[in-house]
Amino acid sequence: LPAALGIFAVFAVACFLIARPFYFKAVSSTVEAGRTKKHKPRHHKHNNLFLTFFRKELKLFVRNSQSVNSAVITILMFPFISYVFNFVLLVINKNALGDFMSIAFNVMITLSVLSANNAQAAAAISSEGNEFAVLKTAPSNTSVICWAKIAVTSLVNLVALAVTFVMLTFTTNLGAGDLVLMALLLIILTTAHIMWSFQLDINNPRILDYAQKGNNVVNNVNVGKAILIGFITATIIGVLALLLLMDTTKVSGWLRLFGIAIAFFAARFYLLRRNIKVYFNDIQM
Repeated sequence: LPAALGIFAVFAVACFLIARPFYFKAVSSTVEAGRTKKHKPRHHKHNNLFLTFFRKELKLFVRNSQSVNSAVITILMFPFISYVFNFVLLVINKNALGDFMSIAFNVMITLSVLSANNAQAAAAISSEGNEFAVLKTAPSNTSVICWAKIAVTSLVNLVALAVTFVMLTFTTNLGAGDLVLMALLLIILTTAHIMWSFQLDINNPRILDYAQKGNNVVNNVNVGKAILIGFITATIIGVLALLLLMDTTKVSGWLRLFGIAIAFFAARFYLLRRNIKVYFNDIQM
């Protein structure tokens, strides 16, 4: 028994001596100070500002039931309108003049319908409401959001055009070449109209109205102007398409049509860019 007690005493003293420094070190330091974290150096990649805003606007668009419903109605309704319209045209005796009329009227109808939907771009900035003040405090070039909003609207526009032209392949006697040229022409023209609509909102923002009423704002003058501009543009382009395609050769007519469309697009792009640069930072609540 004395031997067992002696061995126990030796082990007790040894444990005390070994544990003592660890104990005092633990009680003299906090958990945060006592824990050492090793961080590996990592290069933080900065995302492109436009893509950041584009993803934000796309998510907001998908989450907004009103915007989604409007887009779905346009995408589904417009091919039906096109089908009925072209079914009537097929009854008419087809000749060279009939083909030109089919191209001209399809361009005019398509541009009119899509412009009515794209006119919502005339409230893109105003619809931010109270959030616009927060947006402008971001330490970056927040005017990039304008181009992101335009890109989202243009994406919906492209989907509607794609569905429509798939339908046109079955409802018209137009060749694949004419359909492709019509699609390209309408992409240029509708995008130019979106930029024009957006410029109306930059020049005459209605942010206070949306801050007070939210999405319940009615009779937005900018949206009304955008719809009117779209209708007038569609009528002018439709008449020009018929006259230019009838004059001389079809190739020459298409070239002149594209020349007019590209000039229109370039003018709207330049004017929108200048207006954003001059007026965006001065927009107040």
